[in-house]
Amino acid sequence: MASTDIQMALGGLVIAWNRAELKIRQMIALLWGEHAEHPKIDILTNELSAVELNQAFAAFVHHFVSEPEIRTRLEWIAESFDRLRAHRNFYVHGIKVALDFSDAGAIGMVSSSTAKGELIVYKNQVSPKELHWVIEQLDALAIQQMMLVTHIDLWRTEDRSKIGPLPPLPALPDSLKKTATHYPCAYAPPAPSQASPESAEKPKHVKMSSQQKRAEALKRIGIAKKRGA
Repeated sequence: MASTDIQMALGGLVIAWNRAELKIRQMIALLWGEHAEHPKIDILTNELSAVELNQAFAAFVHHFVSEPEIRTRLEWIAESFDRLRAHRNFYVHGIKVALDFSDAGAIGMVSSSTAKGELIVYKNQVSPKELHWVIEQLDALAIQQMMLVTHIDLWRTEDRSKIGPLPPLPALPDSLKKTATHYPCAYAPPAPSQASPESAEKPKHVKMSSQQKRAEALKRIGIAKKRGA
């Protein structure tokens, strides 16, 4: 029997995600100095995927926001949005069957795969409680988004000495964990040979990758949370 609990929770998750995505667009407009509903922002962002939208938001923060507290909170929003996007995509695109069991209750069967260089198959089960957790995290993200929009607006237009401090940032949502099965490969590559110390190249200076920059941003978020504790 189909589970209405899973179906209803999944619908709530989609609505909560749509709100979070809308707020990211509005925050880009605010940071740019335009009204949140300005058509210029719609023209530039309407055709962007969620990944591209968040990358644009994070790049804008990286290059044009200098105030430390606001910058840290915007980085928290970008990282939370990215982590919750993974949850949203996995469940919205992956739940193929939703059933009610007499012993286990409502269960959504998640089945998906990727083929980016190799075939990886994902098979998981999700409960309504787990879907509601994602909704709660999206609600927490929306609160931070709306609170920061108001704070930035006041910060720009009012005497900053009269603006009270923002509350401490909550913890970042957990990253998505899913069970992966790597499809067997017919070719077994040879084991790499061990290079002698004499032939080893000296380490070269390498520019920070986007992943390393993201790690630095997460480090700053952690430091800011400790200061606010």
